[in-house]
Amino acid sequence: MEFLWRSRHFVPRTSFGRPALLYHTARIQQLAAEWINIEGIDVIHSHFGWPEGFGGLLTKAVTGTPVIATMRGMDVLVERNLGYGLRLSPFYDNALRMLLRNADRTTHVSDFIRKHAIELGATTATARTVRKGVDCDHFKPADETETQPDCPIVLAVGGLVNRKGFDWILRALSRLVDSHRFAVAIAGDGPERAALEDLCNQLGLSSRTTFHGDVARHEIQDLFSRCDVFVLGSICEGSGNVLLEALASGKPVVCTDSGGPSEYVTDGVSGFVVPVADPAAMASRIAQLLDDPPLRRELGRTGRNHATTRYAYKTMLDEIISTYRHAIAGQDERTDRTG
Repeated sequence: MEFLWRSRHFVPRTSFGRPALLYHTARIQQLAAEWINIEGIDVIHSHFGWPEGFGGLLTKAVTGTPVIATMRGMDVLVERNLGYGLRLSPFYDNALRMLLRNADRTTHVSDFIRKHAIELGATTATARTVRKGVDCDHFKPADETETQPDCPIVLAVGGLVNRKGFDWILRALSRLVDSHRFAVAIAGDGPERAALEDLCNQLGLSSRTTFHGDVARHEIQDLFSRCDVFVLGSICEGSGNVLLEALASGKPVVCTDSGGPSEYVTDGVSGFVVPVADPAAMASRIAQLLDDPPLRRELGRTGRNHATTRYAYKTMLDEIISTYRHAIAGQDERTDRTG
């Protein structure tokens, strides 16, 4: 295959041990190269190293089009005990390392992810943190009359998988059953749902907890607007879209120090950051917020301000467009700031 031969210097030797997968990946990038030539595209922007860790690297080899590779979490992070991370595949791992070494620019959703990417080969001078954005018109504070102060709602949103730490959230909340009034809303679905429902029964939380399952994107903001406290219990997290949605909704956040989240939530200012897998610490902070409505409102207002000034979509898009321009021009970016 001529395309693969022309781009062979960007193919790790180990990749030839999986010829069918390599051919499939090269075919996708050959089609991308044809499209670039037809449409006159100026830059390739890949996410998660798709396909198979190569990003647009083979396409770059043939067309000369600069490549920007964005790392988001599961592309660079590996948690073997949780079966998490695309780099668990040696084929993907070797290809991603090649991509990071040879991309014209790399962007990262947190300094935490940027550090991991540099360790894997990304060039420090061209690796930039571009934090995620949120639609501040879609996610916004509700009128205070819509909240339920007599029974505050604690909300958790995400895929029901081990990595998200929903079990730790439930264990934390179980410590407050005898001392506080609250209801629990869990939005999301996944393989751990049945186990989490059983855990609710064991912990005496079933009567307080509603599992909403998958909630449509256009409806999820209603849960955010009606809750009083948002909790993220992740064991390992690159950033966390739901954190931004909670902040934009004007809700105080309790999140774990699991990687990127502590870069989005300022401890004691827009929420609280607690250690991973520490239900006592999490329970303490949730209780503090349940006991202090003025504090909830203060942290929520600050979180909303951070969302609109730091994490609005326009801020993110402006930084991405700037990265495009530098990549196309072949200029060096200033790297004394990483976000």
